[in-house]
Amino acid sequence: MTKGRNNKNKTHKIKTKKTKKKKTKKTKETKLKSNFFKNIRNNLKTSHISSGKAILDNKEDKYSINLIHKFGGGKSGDLVYLIEKDHKKYVLKVFKKKKESKNEITIHTKMNKLFENDIPLVPIIYSFGIIDTIPFINQKGKFNYMILEFIGGSYEISDYIRENCKTNHTNKINPYYLGLQLFYYLAKIGSNNLNHCDIHTKNIMVIKVKKTIELDFSNIDKSFQKKKVGKYQLKIIDFGLSTHNKSCPKNRRVIMPVLQDLYKCRLLGTRDINHISKEIRSIVSSKLNTKGSYTINEDLYIFIKILRLLCAIKHKGNRLTNQKIEIMRIAVKSYKFKEAIYEIYHTLM
Repeated sequence: MTKGRNNKNKTHKIKTKKTKKKKTKKTKETKLKSNFFKNIRNNLKTSHISSGKAILDNKEDKYSINLIHKFGGGKSGDLVYLIEKDHKKYVLKVFKKKKESKNEITIHTKMNKLFENDIPLVPIIYSFGIIDTIPFINQKGKFNYMILEFIGGSYEISDYIRENCKTNHTNKINPYYLGLQLFYYLAKIGSNNLNHCDIHTKNIMVIKVKKTIELDFSNIDKSFQKKKVGKYQLKIIDFGLSTHNKSCPKNRRVIMPVLQDLYKCRLLGTRDINHISKEIRSIVSSKLNTKGSYTINEDLYIFIKILRLLCAIKHKGNRLTNQKIEIMRIAVKSYKFKEAIYEIYHTLM
């Protein structure tokens, strides 16, 4: 019996050593990634711009970056580029409006820190500062920029919903797991006095990962438990309207991408139409709420609508039902944030 115990202990020690080695490798890889653009800070000059390349330099170093593609832009005229350095792709975002950009960079940085030792549900921000020339446009000035993680192989959750809300073509993805991840994200940021304020189906990306994702809901409430949610991970983007320590700056009840998806999936109901008409009337009468005086949490309000879309997708593992969604809708409408989160968690689980 004693020998058997000793053997077990030896085996356990060997396993522990292997695990430690793996952890060390992961830590080194993470450090390399996070420090990749460590020398690009504050004033960043573009000393040369051609049709496809730019040399970005600061006081310490020069970085030759291929500007592969301009693939999008925000409402405020922000320019988004896909860039490549040493065969790795990144996103370069240049802001035209300084005031809004400071808020987005600040919030994005806070989000990164919040999910640093957790499931990375937001893109990594590698660097930020000021650039003196807008690439390709060659407009001179002082513009804030960010260099972000490129989410390769991802697609909008809107595309997934539209393809599957009538007939399920992607049986590998459980919509219930996507709903849990979105809830985890909103519950965690809300518990830290952050609001996304522009959560919708085109700001939520889906990407396949190698390892099974495990959400630790005890980070939100100690009574909550861990939950495995498959190998399709969400990445939440666009923090231009996000806030910290205050409610959303304007009404977010009418989110067009979500309403369009509800219409496409034939789920647009009387309640949705009533909300649209109320919003239009408030705009016409110049009584648009700018102080965020709603007692409900706007992010959770839109979350319930997104759950309705995910509920419509047929999957044997989909535990979302219209009855559960109605319970959660009433909780969001009736309770304060913490109480609503508690109710949603127990309804979803």
